Amino acid sequence: MDHYKSKCINNWVGYQSTLKHLKSFFKKRKPRFEEVDSRFYELYNDFLLNMDLSVNTISKDWKHIKAIMRVAKNQKLHTSIDFESFKRKSEETDTIYLTEDELKAIYNLKLKGSLDLARDYFIIGCYTGLRYSDWDKLNSSVIKDGIAKIRSSKTGELSTIPIPKKVTAILKKYNGSLPKKFSNQIMNKHIKTIGLHAKITEDVTIRSSEGLKKVETTSKKYMLMSTHSARRSFATILVLKKVSPYVIIRITGHRSLKTFESYVKISDLYASMELKGKDFFK
Repeated sequence: MDHYKSKCINNWVGYQSTLKHLKSFFKKRKPRFEEVDSRFYELYNDFLLNMDLSVNTISKDWKHIKAIMRVAKNQKLHTSIDFESFKRKSEETDTIYLTEDELKAIYNLKLKGSLDLARDYFIIGCYTGLRYSDWDKLNSSVIKDGIAKIRSSKTGELSTIPIPKKVTAILKKYNGSLPKKFSNQIMNKHIKTIGLHAKITEDVTIRSSEGLKKVETTSKKYMLMSTHSARRSFATILVLKKVSPYVIIRITGHRSLKTFESYVKISDLYASMELKGKDFFK
């Protein structure tokens, strides 16, 4: 696990969660690598389902287990190959995006201290489409003629991003270089508080899987806001403005149109836009 703490710091919390689940499954027993076989896959998968975890949370557990098994095999700690056939399931989750009016309300808030900095970072994410891990890579030195070029920490893809006036104004506020950003956990806490201040309080119902059950939960929209909402808002707003997805992925750094389509649910958005323009719905 020390390998993942040092090399995969952005995913470290996820690996800790997987370790917690494995300890609960094995109790006090310390398993051998050879025990991570097809039988283990069936038993552990059932164990996770009975914990009422979401499909995507279970998928992350298998992702982490396979990664660890692969590293261990490369280090000749075992010769098992069963783990390569472990299947990961996923589901499209209902997620929120912020409207232009909501972003304007957030931008115009009068805030101080940590909330002010968190708001500025969040606005940068919303208007550049950068992943949270890359927010603090933006500074005046990477911008030329109103265009920023930033290489993704996650994928290595180079994004070419037009920088709007709101972002330029924020950078100017900090003399071209942003202060150290908060941890993802603290940033998410601040973002929810900011959303409340901006009165983003409509009810939103989210449908998801918990173990073998389908559940619906209703929350205030600001409670669903997170660092990830920024990037999704950026992409969704551009789709609604009828910007070509092929152009958008050059900015967001998505590796394929298929991935991007599931990310913003383009087909659903296009259907809504088409129907909205028909006389029947006026």
